[in-house]
Amino acid sequence: MVSQDATFNSKDEAPASLIEELDVVLKEAFSSV
Repeated sequence: MVSQDATFNSKDEAPASLIEELDVVLKEAFSSV
């Protein structure tokens, strides 16, 4: 398992969980339009 420090040290890569959260938010926003 990758440590969070290693994950956040890379500015180009966001944590997978954050990407998943954004994906869910975007889907909810589009479905409500």
